[in-house]
Order: sequence, then structure tokens, then C-alpha cells
Amino acid sequence: MSTLPRKPRATKRRGRHPDKALSDAFCRNVAAAGRYADGNGLYLHVDPSGARRWVQRLVIRGRSRGLGLGSYALVSLAQARRKALANRKLARQGGDPLGGKRDSGIPTFERAAGKVLDIYSEAWRDGSDTARQWWASMRDHVFPRIGGKTVDEVTTADVMAALLPIWTSKHVTARRVRQRIGTVMRWAIAQGYRQDNPAGDAITAALPKRSTPVQHRAALPHHEVAAAVAAVRNADAWVGTRLAFEFLVLTRGALGRGPAGDVGRDGPCRDGVDGSGAADEGEAGASGAAVRPGGRGAAGGEAASRGAERGGR
Repeated sequence: MSTLPRKPRATKRRGRHPDKALSDAFCRNVAAAGRYADGNGLYLHVDPSGARRWVQRLVIRGRSRGLGLGSYALVSLAQARRKALANRKLARQGGDPLGGKRDSGIPTFERAAGKVLDIYSEAWRDGSDTARQWWASMRDHVFPRIGGKTVDEVTTADVMAALLPIWTSKHVTARRVRQRIGTVMRWAIAQGYRQDNPAGDAITAALPKRSTPVQHRAALPHHEVAAAVAAVRNADAWVGTRLAFEFLVLTRGALGRGPAGDVGRDGPCRDGVDGSGAADEGEAGASGAAVRPGGRGAAGGEAASRGAERGGR
């Protein structure tokens, strides 16, 4: 009883991965049945019958998959290599070369980003660089990781993987990239492609905190306060700015406080010193200069008298 010839077992090639290992002459003339590697997961399968066909092995979204690229009689070696390289790039971006949901009408993240950019660019000022910067940041930091995924498949882990490499070194760019990813995701929600925004609050706690270094302002000697207040009073600045500065000097308020802020639970401090006898560090008025403790002097007395007069009114 005759038996069918057994297909030889494929053995894993040892050493360096092949790169363009096959030639046109070899593909035309090889007669022994087997699987012959070329590179990028591309193989020439030769059947015992002599038929030749191209097959590519790829890891697609964590699973090893096989793709048929056609018969050698219809697809040349150069064409098979181009297809294999394109499939590998798509798989590395998280896409599915087998088609998957691309035929279901759900766009990839890159296509969705293009649609969103078209919508927003109509409202941007002509000649603005915003559209170019918007697309460049996505192209450089996002598309290589999730551009090939459909918008319903993008996860918080994907967004984290795109942001973490630049979150500390390019924090301003990273924040903008996160906002732009969120804009695309909100568009996808509005289109009914997904229900949540993976770039939203879910990753806020997971991203590393970035500390901002404190920069203290130079202190203004106490005997120069009167001249500084007079200079501000006679400046061309808006009257609200001038009054706010004087208010801060009179109340020794902290940087960033104004008439709506807390003047102090115990009222204005005396002599630039708190109840413990120690001066606060880094407190500044609108000019960024802090007042050193050292007694009221002429400036302190003048400021206090003006405050008393206004309080009596």
C-alpha cells in the first residue's frame, strides 16, 4: 500500500535572522519540498507536488498568525518582500494585516486623527502653524504605537505607552499630545465607536508627578519700600494693578493673592514678622519683590497710616 510523501518538519533557523536570503533563481529552480526563509517572516513554501507559494508568519496583537501572500507564479519575490514589510510595520503599530475590523467601518486611530484634524483646522486662523504642529506631534509620538489600531481597540495602556517616553523629558509636548489623543477619542465616542476616553482621568494617577522647582524672588530692602510704592503709584499700569500691588504691600500678602484673597486670620502682621517672631520666606507682591523685616520705618509708618485712613472711611 503506497503512502503519501511526508512533509519535512520545519526547523527553526539558528543564528542571525535571515534578510533577503532568497534569490529569484533559487525560487524558480528549488525542487525539494520544504519551507525556505527570506526575512521579515516571509517564507517560500514548496509542496511535494512542486507548487510554490508565499507565506508570512507574524505576531499580531500577541498571537502568532500565518498570512498567505499568493502563489509564486503570480507574486514575484520582490512583490512578496514589499507585502511582508508592509504587514510587519502594520503589526508593530498594533494593526491587523489580516483585515479584522478595517472592513467593519471602524477607522484606525491614524485615520480618525486625520478626520478630527480636518474638522478643527477649518476653525483655525489661516496661516497658523497649529495644524502642522498638531499632526507632527501625533506622527512622532502616537502613530508609531497605536496608529494602526482601530479607535475602539485603543486602551489606557496604549496611551500610557505613547506618553511615558516624553512625559518627563518633554512635558509640555506630552500634555498637548494627551489632549489631542483625548480629542480623537471624544470624536470616536460621538461617532458611537466606543464608550470611554482612555486618555481621560483614568491615567491621571498613573502618570508620574512632575515637580516644579520653586524660584524665590529677590527681597526688597525695607528702606526702599516707600520708593517702590510711589513708583508703582505713578506708573502707567492699569489702576487695578497699582492698587492691588499697594494692597499687597499694606497687608504683606503672599504672591498671587489680591483683594479676593485671605488677608490673614489675625489681620496684618506687624513689623514684617509673624507671631512667632520669624519672617516668612519667599512672600512677594505683584512686582515679585519681598519685603524684609526690620521695623516699620518711614515706609511702614506711611503704609500703616494710609491703611488706617482708608479703614476710617
